[in-house]
Amino acid sequence: MAVEYSPIDVVTELHQLQFAKYLNVTALAVFLFDYCLTLSLEVHHVWGRKWEITRIVFTISRYLPFIASPMVCFCSFRPLISELSDTNDHGITQTIYMATIAELITML
Repeated sequence: MAVEYSPIDVVTELHQLQFAKYLNVTALAVFLFDYCLTLSLEVHHVWGRKWEITRIVFTISRYLPFIASPMVCFCSFRPLISELSDTNDHGITQTIYMATIAELITML
């Protein structure tokens, strides 16, 4: 049995989807802005130190989002058809993996 949606529900869903995509790009822009603001402090306090566990954890947690954030933005701007199919869940899987890695690093 097929589920029918009213045109208002479809339009509302599309607006919410577009808003979520814009939020992904906004988060990436804020992340890059924060990185630019704090780079001089990082150079002063971190780059001159020896490679110990704290510097390794800091470096991973600082630069992993440079990989994860563009992937999230890229996956969020896939065509709508691929989002509706059940066979293309790579973006969700990548996001879950990156969030899990970030949480594990945070717990160290």
